[in-house]
Amino acid sequence: MSDAICPDLGPGGRRCERWNQPAAHAIDGMHQAGGVTWPYAGGSMRLAFADPPYYGRAARYYAEHPDAAVYDTLGGHRDLLQRLVGDYPDGWALCMASPDLLRLVPALADIMPGDVRVAAWCKPFASFKPGVNPAYTWEPVLFRGGRQHGARADALTVKDHLAERITLRRGLTGAKPDAFNRWVLDLLGWQPGDVLDDLFPGTGGMAATARRAAGEMRLEPGPAPEVLGEAVR
Repeated sequence: MSDAICPDLGPGGRRCERWNQPAAHAIDGMHQAGGVTWPYAGGSMRLAFADPPYYGRAARYYAEHPDAAVYDTLGGHRDLLQRLVGDYPDGWALCMASPDLLRLVPALADIMPGDVRVAAWCKPFASFKPGVNPAYTWEPVLFRGGRQHGARADALTVKDHLAERITLRRGLTGAKPDAFNRWVLDLLGWQPGDVLDDLFPGTGGMAATARRAAGEMRLEPGPAPEVLGEAVR
């Protein structure tokens, strides 16, 4: 489930007034809503991360939000995918539940690019539901594009799977762990200076992870990363 619903949320992100508004909390060196900067070689990219309410579960888990039910429809997820494909040609990542690979993805096949890959978040510790056996202990992450990883022999190889337990007591159903957020950044080849639009910021975990990652990266000598604007909470 997603790190998704908070007051005044539209599919564009926190504090959206319209469903088609841009994300209010882009992780972007030039974006005043919050972000990081770092001098580095090469051009910047505009990437997106989408962790929406999962298909068929939105009203159940986020009933307090008046717009949650749109993600219990194919149309809601179709609109989201069209936005990712159209607005983020540099790259994007999209979370979903494992049953959606068979019930949702085929219904979107006509707009799904052929170069989309499927990564797997595997949960050594997960929430077991009464009467559900075998348990659901992994989730797919669809991703496309991103920065090409280095071809040098010593370059880090990013795996298309992650083994990491779920979070507990984050205050929002489905909030993702920090290691998951860093893995998504690595899948997309994100670097400080890139724009990363977190379309469903929820608890702000992705922004916090990106800021920490920026502090760890030393792509060129220079000042420490600067966090612009108010931190996403």
